[in-house]
Amino acid sequence: MRLCPAVCLALGLCLVASSSASADAIFSNFGPAPHWYDSGTGWTVSGSGSGGATNYTSYAVANEFTAWTSGAVTQIDLGVAFVITPTISAPNPFYASIWTDNNGSPGTELAGWGDLVSTTQLPGCCGVVTISGISGLSLAVGQSYFLVLGPMALTDGSYNAWNWNTLGATGLVLSSVNGGDWESLDYPALGAFDILDDPTTAPEPASLLLLGTGLAGLVTARRRRR
Repeated sequence: MRLCPAVCLALGLCLVASSSASADAIFSNFGPAPHWYDSGTGWTVSGSGSGGATNYTSYAVANEFTAWTSGAVTQIDLGVAFVITPTISAPNPFYASIWTDNNGSPGTELAGWGDLVSTTQLPGCCGVVTISGISGLSLAVGQSYFLVLGPMALTDGSYNAWNWNTLGATGLVLSSVNGGDWESLDYPALGAFDILDDPTTAPEPASLLLLGTGLAGLVTARRRRR
């Protein structure tokens, strides 16, 4: 897995997050407005053709989450930004899907949506990709699931960043390289997203208590092959 081009904060602090999401959120890790997510850093979601003449690696990413409440899913919002390079131009379509949790890996696909496109260019902030009008998908409180993002085709030229959340929310993060088996990544930051059962009321952002001092740092762009 590679980290997208990034400028991020390395915070030397103690962070305590207490959730105060509305009853309409089945799950959310979006931060306080207007900075819903980390606009500079995220998990790469790309096809192997993103390198143009050079054959890069294709990446799909799975984030495990636990439903806060039972409900029928009607909307999903994703903190995703597209990446432009000399060999890549917009749009960069991708898919999203929700899966059951089978012993720490995506098990059965419950629903999926394709040809999703972000209108926010990395490191811009903070537009979201919204999937609305969802029906026929219900999640159960306390149950773990996986939200998966990936390229429409393994060899396409798409290059997107699933931006990290700003609440310090962590969990099991998996990567599928070139369509292979899911492998656990060594960094647990979850991509930013919410899952709603009522799209008319946005979830309240979690409250943060920040103690200590912050240290700003730069994370340089890198591509790491497995």
